[in-house]
Amino acid sequence: MPVPIRSQQDRVRWVVTVLAALVQYIVLGVALYITPQYIKTDMHTSALSGRAWLDELLDPEGHPDRIYIAMGMRHHVFLALIFQIRALGYMEAQNVQIMLDQSLAIFLYTCVTGLAIDHVSERFQHSRSTISE
Repeated sequence: MPVPIRSQQDRVRWVVTVLAALVQYIVLGVALYITPQYIKTDMHTSALSGRAWLDELLDPEGHPDRIYIAMGMRHHVFLALIFQIRALGYMEAQNVQIMLDQSLAIFLYTCVTGLAIDHVSERFQHSRSTISE
């Protein structure tokens, strides 16, 4: 049980200590909140971009199970699906960053792994807004 504060001076000292601690926690919270907004280092800096990783998976001389593990389908099925999507008239725009095959790979990878957008954006080396569009 806390000891009751008897003198006025002790009471003032206690209030000042509590207010100082409260201000310190508020300043710390604000600093932690705004710090990520001022970090100017690049986030997606992996040696393999999403395009390079997909090219590695689609390499006919690579292990056939790699694309199956990542995308949930075999190499020839993935290529046939790309062909079917293009046959239906869905083509890449001329100024997009992500081609149709990479867009499909992002979708399939997300479905198969169940990872959050942050993890998928790190794997494919694109921003969260690019991945989620």
